[in-house]
This record gives sequence, structure tokens and C-alpha cells, in this order.
Amino acid sequence: HDVRDDVLKQGDKDVYAISTQNLVQYFEWLKQSKWHPVSLKQILDAKKKGQPLPENSVLISFDDGALSGYTHVYPLIKQYQIPVVFAIVTSWTNGNTQAAYEAYGNGNLMSWAQMREMQKSGLVEFASHSDDLHKGVMANPQNNQQPAALTHQYFPKDNRYENDQQYQQRVYEDLKKSKD
Repeated sequence: HDVRDDVLKQGDKDVYAISTQNLVQYFEWLKQSKWHPVSLKQILDAKKKGQPLPENSVLISFDDGALSGYTHVYPLIKQYQIPVVFAIVTSWTNGNTQAAYEAYGNGNLMSWAQMREMQKSGLVEFASHSDDLHKGVMANPQNNQQPAALTHQYFPKDNRYENDQQYQQRVYEDLKKSKD
């Protein structure tokens, strides 16, 4: 999710954060290991066109679109020539910042311009991490929150749950908006 130089060994707010030093060590290990980083395009070509992937293929991905993807990860992937995919929450990039602030702090998301620059390198691909499903929704009358992408939403005013068609339409519309 995030690459920072101040990651705490214990009690860090983001258990999915890694220090720059540890990411460099990982890339060094990859360079000398039997594992072969591949792109998302290579995986899709293998599926659609039958083009074989290297043995021990691995896809490296980063979620959410934290600014460290541009400031910390991008320079390293250019140095190591490792393909990666970033899964972006598009509403966060477009200004739906409350959840992003809670996750990464103010001003800590990549911009569209930075992402376009990264994509031009040929080493970076982008995928959808939804538009606005990266949050919780009310999942039952007890007000429990569950992941929006996986849960039929509960509507307390109507005392009912979202039906299958409504749920599928909500997820479809969100992913379509993210793609657009």
C-alpha cells in the first residue's frame, strides 16, 4: 500500500506499509531469485493468446494510489526494470478525500499527471481498485460495517437489504465509473 522511510517496526498505522530500504532488499532478492516479475499485460496475453509466462512468475501490485508509488516505488522500478501494477481508487484521485486522508494523510495520493508519466515508462500499469467501493457500508440492522464491494447494503429507513440485482448494479456502476 505505502512505502515510507518512517515505518514503525510495531504499531504502525498501516500494517501494509514497507520501508524503502526493505523494498530495495526485496527487489535485490528478486533480481537474484528464481522468481520473474511479469506485467498484467503478460498475464492477460497468456490467458487470451496462450503466450507462456516465465516459470515462477510473480505480479507485483500496490493498492490505493499512495503518493509513495510515485516518489519511492517508481524510481526503484525504473532502476530495477521491474514491471508493477497500481490499483487505484479513482474517486480518491478525483477528490473524494475523506477516506484517503484517513488512510494516508492530506496530500498523499498520486495525481493523474504522475500516473500518466509512470505509464509512459512501459513498466507501470494501472487497474481499478474501484471508484468508491473502498469503504464500509451498513450491512445489517445492528449498524455493522462491511466492505462495500462484498456486501448487500442494509437500508434502515426501509428496513430491508439491497437485493441481488441492486447489489450487482451498484458494483457494476462503480467499476464502470472507475474505468471511465
